[in-house]
Amino acid sequence: MAQHQRSVPAGTPFGIWLRQRRKALDLTQEQLAATIDVSLPTIVKIEAGQRRPSRQVAELLTRCLEVPPEEQAAFMRLARTPLSEGVSPVQGADRRGPTAVVRSVAKMDQARTGGTLLNQKLTPALLANDEGLDHLVQLVRAYFRLDGHHIQFNVVDADTLRAAQKNPEQYRSLIVRVAGYSDYFCDLSKALQEEIIARTAHEGF
Repeated sequence: MAQHQRSVPAGTPFGIWLRQRRKALDLTQEQLAATIDVSLPTIVKIEAGQRRPSRQVAELLTRCLEVPPEEQAAFMRLARTPLSEGVSPVQGADRRGPTAVVRSVAKMDQARTGGTLLNQKLTPALLANDEGLDHLVQLVRAYFRLDGHHIQFNVVDADTLRAAQKNPEQYRSLIVRVAGYSDYFCDLSKALQEEIIARTAHEGF
């Protein structure tokens, strides 16, 4: 069983895999923290998906968790992948639609943060008629009634973004919201393009 879990399954959040692998090796969080010389809260936060390990910690984890040499490069990429931008959900974690997202984010006291950033990505079909546009207006108004500070949208699907990666000369005018700014998609780094593509594209409210 432990041997089977040495590899990192595609699509598995890093924190979840780390917890599963640690338990397969019969290690407590305290033992793992002591082995790689980090604090217990660091391991707790990594497993909870609240932070990413530094490169040095990730390298120590590959040895401690017995990651096969041929999979260590993939392990490092997964371990070091950014969590999310601003207060937006981690890419792919918002599975219940934008209404659930704004209700969740609004639970935090945004007046104490000094400013927040919430990105949402919608498919063009969702706003193809007046009903969809009305729902969008209601969503934004509801967020601000809940004391939300800032929300912004990309209205684009993954197929269009993938096409822009393959044929950038045909999509030079394609602009996307990145974080607190907009930019031409084709001028972004490959890593940033992939991050935007990975954001959940909502098909309903």
